[in-house]
Amino acid sequence: MNYSFVSTNSSPPGITYSMGRPITPNSFVQTSPGSTKNTQSAKYGSGNNEDLMDSNKAGVGIFFAPKESNKNIVYVKSIVKGTSADREGTVQVGDIIQEVDGVEVKGSAMSDLRALILGEIGTFVTLQFMRESADGGWFEYKVSLIRGNASFFSQLKEKVRLQEEVDRIRIAFKSAEETREDLRAKLSMLENDTNSDRGEIDELRRLLRTTEERLHSLQYSVSQYRREKTDLSARVQAAK
Repeated sequence: MNYSFVSTNSSPPGITYSMGRPITPNSFVQTSPGSTKNTQSAKYGSGNNEDLMDSNKAGVGIFFAPKESNKNIVYVKSIVKGTSADREGTVQVGDIIQEVDGVEVKGSAMSDLRALILGEIGTFVTLQFMRESADGGWFEYKVSLIRGNASFFSQLKEKVRLQEEVDRIRIAFKSAEETREDLRAKLSMLENDTNSDRGEIDELRRLLRTTEERLHSLQYSVSQYRREKTDLSARVQAAK
């Protein structure tokens, strides 16, 4: 994420609007994942009602609204917990939206802003914001967020958990393999030594059997987790 300082004016610099319909205080635009709630902003523009009912589309979890002091300035009113914007953590309440995927949205109708942000689940959208700094200046930043609904993020989380478990088992498997080879080498040396203690040999054989059983168990676990991961990947793909 790149920040670039803009100016030190007491109000957002360069905020001029010439396109789009008038924005009213109640025309909140909601881009939370998988929303089917019909907001007032949906009456502006064409095809928006279809987007609201499209389960394959989602936003990034941000509610936008016009400022009371200047209806043409659209800011982040709230961020939905657990969504893309909340998880990424860069966007803050009060930030002013400027661009969506390089398209300037200053002065746009709320429905147009929503249509730009909504998209296919699993795809990314790049948003440019303006934020007031502590010294009263303003700076711009861009952030890329993944579109998704609650089910999508839940499945992604589970996918990460499965991968972590597979990685953990692989480490344990490698360690068990090293232990087995070490036991085999020691057992071979003792078996070839006529003066070796029979009890020690029997103990090494027992440890070797236990290690090999553990290896078989770990192999089975890895195959099980891989199947679960494959099934989950298919569900994640189906959710897009």
